[in-house]
Amino acid sequence: MIEKEYLDIFHQLEEQGWNPMFCDTPVPLYSCGVPAGNPQEPGQYEEENIMLPRELVGYEPTMAIVVRGHSMQDAGIEDGDVVTVRVGQEAEDGDIVVALLDGEATLKVFFRDENGEAWLVPQNEKFQPIRVSEFSSARILGRVISVKKSVPRVPFRAIQQRIRSVKRQGDTAVSLTDDKLKRAFAKIARQMTSSRHWFCVYRVLVDKGYLKEGDFYSLRDKVNELLPDNDFSINPKDLSRMDVGSFAKRLYFWEEQDAPVQGKRFYEYKALAQAFQNYLL
Repeated sequence: MIEKEYLDIFHQLEEQGWNPMFCDTPVPLYSCGVPAGNPQEPGQYEEENIMLPRELVGYEPTMAIVVRGHSMQDAGIEDGDVVTVRVGQEAEDGDIVVALLDGEATLKVFFRDENGEAWLVPQNEKFQPIRVSEFSSARILGRVISVKKSVPRVPFRAIQQRIRSVKRQGDTAVSLTDDKLKRAFAKIARQMTSSRHWFCVYRVLVDKGYLKEGDFYSLRDKVNELLPDNDFSINPKDLSRMDVGSFAKRLYFWEEQDAPVQGKRFYEYKALAQAFQNYLL
């Protein structure tokens, strides 16, 4: 992938509110993980370098270490994660640190009690806090500045079930009979308080392939045919004004910050669209 393609992807992510960063800085990754459990002998040899963003790493000495154990899981640090450690920084209360206790490493939260005594506190009730003074040699190796999560695999069966569910919903486009539409129209119309709420119906029918993008006139004609006593007549030009921002996308991608309505009204529209989608099942 060339640089221009990377930049285009970055700009697209930034427009959607993401904060992408280039991984352009090599950081040593040590072969033996630091235990998030009972202290153990740390790894001595650098296994490889991993690339991290300069914004996260900075310019001070930094290393990356694989976490082993579960004593920090309540802080969101789990077995297999990679912590980036700023070496040599002094720890303050609440900092997550890598400490060396009699030559053995551990990952914990640093804290000084009311008497000024230092403790290393796990974030898992199954593990006890460590009183630093009980060790003849103790020092803070560094402070954790970021966590790179390990990526779990999702069970195949769970993925298959989700896909089948979506495919069943998509298949309704070919099975949307007039009887089914009439029942769904009647149910959703009873929940409407504005003629513009018919946009929710339009979006679902477009997503399912029943209507084409921008075909508000066909929606009006079908509703008038199946629901002649509808209290809210459809004005195609009025509905077209709603077809902007995230509302111009599939329902799955509706987001409040880019929608033509905000706050409570946005959630009313989204709830109506989701309700109509369920009525068609």
